[in-house]
Amino acid sequence: FPKEWDVKLNEEWEKSLEKFEDNNIILSPNQIEPTPSMFPQFHIKDLGKDINSFDKQLFWKYEREISINKIEETGSTLPIFMKKLDYIKLGGWDENYELGMVADWDFFLKCFLSNFKMVRTQNCSFYHFASLSTNGDKRLQAERKGHEYAKYKWGSYIKHNPTNNSKYL
Repeated sequence: FPKEWDVKLNEEWEKSLEKFEDNNIILSPNQIEPTPSMFPQFHIKDLGKDINSFDKQLFWKYEREISINKIEETGSTLPIFMKKLDYIKLGGWDENYELGMVADWDFFLKCFLSNFKMVRTQNCSFYHFASLSTNGDKRLQAERKGHEYAKYKWGSYIKHNPTNNSKYL
């Protein structure tokens, strides 16, 4: 995250509440990836593939260059910022899922069905190391189990389409 990210995100939170005149807001910061991803709204700039090669000074400079005063409805990727009471009201993440992104999609589906707006600020970005935490056989096995549990829970597989902020089932 950039310097003073907590102050920036608090300011963006207040702006999003004013813009959408709705308290059901979930805010995502913008994401910078070293390689292209399935999310077209992310910025692509290789600032390092791991923590050892990461150039923090270049990140801070680039983050300032791309920051614009814009909030848009292209949220639904992590990290997210929301009211704790809303998180509790929604039931949080379902702990019956193991690792994997299906648990995220399940949570975002609950948000969508509860009429939460998923918004993204272009005024605060963070750097994501190209999904290092979501690769490998362990994750793939958990994803398969997660899809089966989602089918049991929802009656269908969750089909997340991050390019248009989803219609989930």
